[in-house]
Amino acid sequence: MPHPTLHRLAGASLCLAALGSSIATAAPVTASFAGTITSLRDGSVDRLISDFPVGTAVSATVNFDNSLPGVTVERPPVIMAASGNLTFGSAVYTVTGIRVFGRSVVGVPTVPDYWSFSILATGPSTDDGDIFYGFTWFLNPALDGFRGSPPAYPLQAAWVRSTHATSGGPLYVANIVGTLNVQASNAVPVPPTAALALLGLAALGCTRRRSRGPAGAHQ
Repeated sequence: MPHPTLHRLAGASLCLAALGSSIATAAPVTASFAGTITSLRDGSVDRLISDFPVGTAVSATVNFDNSLPGVTVERPPVIMAASGNLTFGSAVYTVTGIRVFGRSVVGVPTVPDYWSFSILATGPSTDDGDIFYGFTWFLNPALDGFRGSPPAYPLQAAWVRSTHATSGGPLYVANIVGTLNVQASNAVPVPPTAALALLGLAALGCTRRRSRGPAGAHQ
């Protein structure tokens, strides 16, 4: 009959194999944008003209990973972790995340044909006290460029009155044109928290068994 220790080791091996197959991968992505404000949307001129007139330079560096779990078409957005900065003229904003929507025009309704990325950031208010709401990009399914060339939809940066920050409106919008450069690194394993905990327990069990030695050695 196989020794009990062999049973334990075999069980641990199966557990580790299962965990290994469940480890997700994510490819770090850096997106760099450079462009200018080309127009202010109707109703936004009075609120934005003194801060961000037509011709204002816009740049962005946004770091995120390309995994989008749980995002389906026209469902509530997923907030992704992100870092970087946005610059509108002399105003600099620190990226805090990305609000992601899946969009579909053709094909399976639940499979996004492209992504709507609203880059979230904190930074200075406008002269009228409006706060930054988001910088919206429309990206292709691979997240490595804009949807269409040139983009099928205008890029838009929006500000909102501080008293309406949670309701999301009305928004004061600047239309922006520019170019995007996307660099993706190789995918890296990202073990889930639960998997890491189980891996630690399995390693601890093996260590304890080895430290005690073969059965009967202490007699």
